[in-house]
Amino acid sequence: MSDSLLAALRDVVSSDAVLADAGDSTPRVAPETDVEWSGVLQLALARGITCRVEGNGTRAGWAPDARPAELVLSTARTRGVVAYEPGDGTLTARAGTAMAELAEVGAGGGHHVTPDVAHPTRSTLGGVLASGCSGFDRLRYGPARHNLLGMRVVLADGSVASAGGRLVKNVTGYDLHRLWAGSFGRLCVVLEASLRLYPLPDARACARLAYPTRADALAAARRVGNEPIRPTALVVHGGELFVFLVGRTEVVEWELERVRDTADGEAVERLDAGAERDARERLRDFLPSGAPSLELATRPSRFAAALDGVERAAHACDVPTETVAHPAIATATVRLGPATEDAYTRFRDSLSNFDERVTWRDVPGAPSASLEGATSDAAALMRELEAALDPTGVLGAGGARV
Repeated sequence: MSDSLLAALRDVVSSDAVLADAGDSTPRVAPETDVEWSGVLQLALARGITCRVEGNGTRAGWAPDARPAELVLSTARTRGVVAYEPGDGTLTARAGTAMAELAEVGAGGGHHVTPDVAHPTRSTLGGVLASGCSGFDRLRYGPARHNLLGMRVVLADGSVASAGGRLVKNVTGYDLHRLWAGSFGRLCVVLEASLRLYPLPDARACARLAYPTRADALAAARRVGNEPIRPTALVVHGGELFVFLVGRTEVVEWELERVRDTADGEAVERLDAGAERDARERLRDFLPSGAPSLELATRPSRFAAALDGVERAAHACDVPTETVAHPAIATATVRLGPATEDAYTRFRDSLSNFDERVTWRDVPGAPSASLEGATSDAAALMRELEAALDPTGVLGAGGARV
């Protein structure tokens, strides 16, 4: 860090907000107050410095195509629950607050906080929203932005802006907070966000069904998905199907019976409370931070064939795979085992004309572009938004890290 930049940063933030280098000789600063955040962004604008926003870095490979960062903006000091209204079922917290802390606060007042993301003790609220990360419970509660009530952000020019509010019945105006969600730190820096909560369930249950093949398990998942039940997740791992249920005790019991009715002669094992928790956390946290992987998204009717196509291509290129599939929402995480860089390259090339959407995560040499899979018109619109909100590219390094 140059002495002049160090001195300038210390003029706008407290001395302990200027942190050690970010591991690659990139200076890092952790503002705390709105005034400090504004001052740092105004300084970056004046000096033409390109910034990247960072939480705890557990999704470092999720960043879109971006320029190298000259300054890392950490949310490490922008932490804490601002407001929790049990009667309204809403919670407001600052961006650097861990999702596990929010879950603990909500549970204390009888509420479930969604999204239930992987590695919640390290994943931050701002990073989850900036990366558009949905949770293990998406099937029941929807994607994260659907439960986002409002945001307070700092824009590239240092001005603080708000959209939405803290109540379920919000003020009028544009839903800019839904635009900012999933923008990977390219449009703004999230300072604070308000979430809609759900009542804690009276009961939890998990039905485990074992089948000879994954194709059988996917077929069973389709049958379960056609039942009038509302699971939090339908997950296929190998030949096993896991059906996670929550709600009132009598409803959960009735739903379990409906699952048993679809079992097609297979035994249905109801996991005890400890085994249910272990299975949920194991499948939710399936992907270690930094592990090479790809995310597959397609239509439910094409899901099984698409998954087979990805794995056949990987096998042909000597790339080991392990998959956790969510057939009801037609998405899958495919973890890639150790392989040579040439094998990874051949695998990527073999999927270059694949009909389904594939997003690479932490794969050597692979792009991690948020515009990947977008039509040219959509990509152009996204770049126009970036140019309008950040014309000088202060946030052009992008890559808000969960």
